Amino acid sequence: MSRLAAYFLLITGSLWANPPTPAPAHGTSAPSHDGPVPATQSEPAPDTIDLHADHAEAPAADAEVMVPESIIAPAITEAAQEDFTLPDPLEAAKAAKERSESEKGKKPLPESEHATALRASLLRIGQGKLDQGDAPAAIVAFRQVAEAHPPLPDAITSLLGLARAYRLSGESVKAVATYEHLLKTIPAGSHTPTAYLEVGQVLRDMGSTKLALSRFYSVIHTTLKLPESGDNSYRKTVQTAQFEIADTHFQIGEYDNAIRLFKRFDLLDIDETERATARFKIARALRMSGQNLASARAFRDFISQYGQDVHAPEAYFELATLLDDLKRPEDSLRVTLDLLQIEHAKSTEDMASWRRWQQRTGMQLAAAYYQRGEFTPALRLYRALIEIDQAPSWTTPLRYQEGLCWERLLQFSRAAEVYNQLISTGQKLDSPEIQDIIRMAEWRLEQLTWTQKTQTELHALNPVETSATVTSS
Repeated sequence: MSRLAAYFLLITGSLWANPPTPAPAHGTSAPSHDGPVPATQSEPAPDTIDLHADHAEAPAADAEVMVPESIIAPAITEAAQEDFTLPDPLEAAKAAKERSESEKGKKPLPESEHATALRASLLRIGQGKLDQGDAPAAIVAFRQVAEAHPPLPDAITSLLGLARAYRLSGESVKAVATYEHLLKTIPAGSHTPTAYLEVGQVLRDMGSTKLALSRFYSVIHTTLKLPESGDNSYRKTVQTAQFEIADTHFQIGEYDNAIRLFKRFDLLDIDETERATARFKIARALRMSGQNLASARAFRDFISQYGQDVHAPEAYFELATLLDDLKRPEDSLRVTLDLLQIEHAKSTEDMASWRRWQQRTGMQLAAAYYQRGEFTPALRLYRALIEIDQAPSWTTPLRYQEGLCWERLLQFSRAAEVYNQLISTGQKLDSPEIQDIIRMAEWRLEQLTWTQKTQTELHALNPVETSATVTSS
């Protein structure tokens, strides 16, 4: 068993008795833990994250494991510093230089063309497999190059590729260890901003937000040390790091910090798509922090300015539910109907996203109106929802709800018409769910027929009294 696998077993094993100390600062060693460690613990520590790992030597690989952040940090650090078996690129270069100096006067033996071509081929194959999503093949290719003491440029390329392949395969601990190994052995270079950014993203996905933030800030710090000629090429990476910092604060519930950081993007020269995303995040942070009026204004401004953005359908949903929460049902209904009437066919994926948000917004608001006894707006929404998709699995339950609304509005003839249409079309369908709805529609139709027949007979016996009774009811 490799020592890296031992660390993984250590993480997923029995370290719950003594609450681990906080993770040390970047660059310092992890403090030791004294005392025995029991095998099990029924209650996990409060600062835990979900870690799904698929490791050949890990027990119960399919089980969900809760791992404290304070254990993740020292385990990854030690794995990167001590147990990672890849060679040190700088040490390899130093050894080669020493060999060259010791053989002065002798003609150096150049690297064979075959070895150079093989390494280039492996790097090309690894990148191709990575682009195709074939992580295991990419890992094999990149690891062969990394273990062969390649020149510095190829060492950087192979380690970055290996880390990305581990990340793609879900082996987050190995990915972080590879990134940290690269940053430790080759701490300065054009690769460092990208490596810090990507390792920060992996750490945040693992739940280690403090370490993630430190890596994101390292992107900015290392970029300042790079040659001025490269500033423009690194600007995009720095902006991404700034966005990740703001988004991390949003994800951990620090909404005021997130709003402050996202607002800074209005001052930057960035793409309009990125600016739209920042403004959408501001509106959501205002919503999550309870500033509903300010959030509603922000969502209205966003829809007005970025009505075709990828976040626009969700903005409609947020605005409609916000207005309903603010006791402004007419405005909420108007926003929802506007969303349902949008026909968006920019692309298949884009249209599917709009369709999902249309369905979710309309169904949620229609159900809320119906439950509150506001049957007229509920009826309008159900009828609008029917128009966005003609699939029987979608329209059948909506038509049934339409019939119920007509009943509650005492429009029995309209309700009977809807139920009859459902029964005639539903008999041709074999879906069990649709057949259940058809049976309910048949029962509702029988009740309506009986009620109308009874009222007609009562009216024939005593027209005046029956009419007064029906009117009062």
